[in-house]
Amino acid sequence: MRYGVKAAPAPAAGLAMPGLWDGAAIEIMDDGNGIAEALAKRMLAAGAQARVVASVSDKADAVIWLDALKTMDTDEEALLANRRAFEAAKTVAAKFARQGGVFVTVQDTGGSFGLTNLASPRSVWTAGLTGLVKTAAREWPKAAVKAIDLNREGLTAEESSERIFQELFAGGPEYEVGLQAAGTRITPILDLESAASASVSDGRDGQAQSEEPAVLLVSGGARGVTAAAIAALARTERQRFILLGRTPLEEEPVVCRGISDDAGMKRALLEQSKADGTTLPLAELGRKVQRIVMNREIADNLQTLRALGSEVVYVPVDVQNAEALREALLPIRAQWGPITGIVHGAGVLADKAIADKTLDQFDYVFDTKVGGLRALLSVTESDPLSLICLFSSVSARSGNVGQADYAMANEVLNKCAQSEAIRRGSGCIVKSINWGPWDGGMVSPLLKKHFEQRGVNLIPLEEGTAAFVAEATDMNGPVEVVIGGCSEDRPTLIEGASERSWHAELFLPEPSHAPWLNDHRIGGNPVVPAVMALDWFVRAASAAYPHLTVKQCSNLSVKKGIVAAANDGKRIRLTLACFDRTDGLAHARLSFELRGEEGLIHYTADVEMGIVHDTEQGDAPMFEAAGGEAWRWQLADIYDGSKLFHGSAFRVIRELTLAGHEGAEAIFKHDEATAWSHQEGQIDPAMLDGGLQLARLWGIRMFGETTLPTTIGSYAAYRSMPEHESIVCRIRSERRGRYKTVSQLAWLNEQGEVLAELRNVEMHIVAGQ
Repeated sequence: MRYGVKAAPAPAAGLAMPGLWDGAAIEIMDDGNGIAEALAKRMLAAGAQARVVASVSDKADAVIWLDALKTMDTDEEALLANRRAFEAAKTVAAKFARQGGVFVTVQDTGGSFGLTNLASPRSVWTAGLTGLVKTAAREWPKAAVKAIDLNREGLTAEESSERIFQELFAGGPEYEVGLQAAGTRITPILDLESAASASVSDGRDGQAQSEEPAVLLVSGGARGVTAAAIAALARTERQRFILLGRTPLEEEPVVCRGISDDAGMKRALLEQSKADGTTLPLAELGRKVQRIVMNREIADNLQTLRALGSEVVYVPVDVQNAEALREALLPIRAQWGPITGIVHGAGVLADKAIADKTLDQFDYVFDTKVGGLRALLSVTESDPLSLICLFSSVSARSGNVGQADYAMANEVLNKCAQSEAIRRGSGCIVKSINWGPWDGGMVSPLLKKHFEQRGVNLIPLEEGTAAFVAEATDMNGPVEVVIGGCSEDRPTLIEGASERSWHAELFLPEPSHAPWLNDHRIGGNPVVPAVMALDWFVRAASAAYPHLTVKQCSNLSVKKGIVAAANDGKRIRLTLACFDRTDGLAHARLSFELRGEEGLIHYTADVEMGIVHDTEQGDAPMFEAAGGEAWRWQLADIYDGSKLFHGSAFRVIRELTLAGHEGAEAIFKHDEATAWSHQEGQIDPAMLDGGLQLARLWGIRMFGETTLPTTIGSYAAYRSMPEHESIVCRIRSERRGRYKTVSQLAWLNEQGEVLAELRNVEMHIVAGQ
């Protein structure tokens, strides 16, 4: 499966990151431009214990990393921001893995992680921070983490700090959030709706083709999957390949010729050593055999390319050493001319958790990818490149346990590709392919078995190489793509079914500042409406999995209503706890609890998410009119404080049309007082509450009893509620037992299309009302 990566609008869910209160020690890394000081001041004023630091300590309960916002005069300075961020994460890693904490990074790569614009070409070199955060999320399941991309264009330090503050305390659970200059909020998502393969372009979209073959500079292309990929490209047309590798070509010992197995080669080398009167240590013996195997693989791959009609030269060189590489290319350039394309496939792994990974290991992995890319771009800065194809990794998109360095390096590749695409325009195909695990290459038989046990589909070599050819010749597709060996019904990339739990916090506003709370009073006290709990659950789910759509929210249960009574001047804090189970990329099931400060559970609900295509919308069963007679009440009669206690912020009923023994019908419409509730693409709480009001009125009419909602079996939305049109609400209701009614509700637009449904709404009789 192949996905693009796009920036999706992500309205703030109004949820705070947990762990920033109750005396938590918050350390804000100094940015040198006044943002850290302004943020610390703002947080202190709000009651959080924040201070600006020059380096993070292991005493920190929360880290706000602003180091990447420093003024940077060179690309080298920008790159060091990644290493320093890793050091900070390593400082708190053991503690955060054990007991949780908060880790937030802030960068400025244009406010969209390079997907729509970039702050500057230099800023891309700081882009590894997101890979660190997403890996930390996997290694520290008890911690709350977030990567913020803040576009600071036109903002003062105070304004920048305020935007960060609002994201921390009223944002959402997303791991990656872009805050754009216009004030909009985005998050990067996989574009599941356009999971088609890249189209192979013929003739570079009509550009004139040189009679000379392309000259491609390829790192890591002599062995492994990169070698197989360029061989597939060579099958499409004749090329000239300059293959870069770390392995020097050596003459194979005569005694090993014709022997294919490791054990046989070791016996032959030991016998030769014995005959020569020398001793061959076992470690050196293993290295000799490994070099022989690698040399054979390189020789075989070179022969394959030549047999396909391509010319090829192998250059053993450190791909990070630009000067050595430039020198090695001189005689090749003299013969073949300028380089016309780059394929960067070199990469190494040193998997260890953040807490255990050394800085040397970090440098080894990070520099091979990033330093290699910088060298390749440096030595080709004057060449007419028509292709830049970077082998990135799905670990950059999703994070992966033990691979913080690899995820960070590949995120830098992703954003560098975005920058190069902008700089070079339509004359150059630029791709960064976030590969899932291949059936080969770095995936050993043991690791393959591990992936299979986790339900991860590997990329078959033939399919992967065909995908590479398609991307390398695709003029019009996205720059960043994610490719995995996954099936359409259950697409996975680095893990199959998984489970996790997470928390967010929200604060009830002062009733006088919130119409939805002030106008929902029972017995004179402001009470949180059930539809607001539903709204919070759906918002949180949508933020946690922004690439999916809420298919339904079910089993919403009112355990104990939330009364926003006087609280000694303190705002009431609620905790939204979630336990979620995902089945690959396309499905998620989340179970929510809304808890009070003492841990008391007020509401629970389940949310099911998936990929909803346009053809699926409107499939809800249509409700026929309930039948019956006209209501005996006028509008002035119902909002009297007895039948309905709702203030103007919830008064959406405009006409009571039908009522009968089996249900009722009414017409709803927004006015100025209820306009707060309408948000495109979101739940419309006032409209949904209007349905509950209608069910309450039906209970009063039929039985003379007042009721309140206690359970909502399920909620599903099919279209947005219109802001300025009338909406028909129909209910079918029945009484069950002495104290309960059960209703099915549907909202329809003026065209008769179902907008939303509430199923199995239980309303219980309230004594004394």
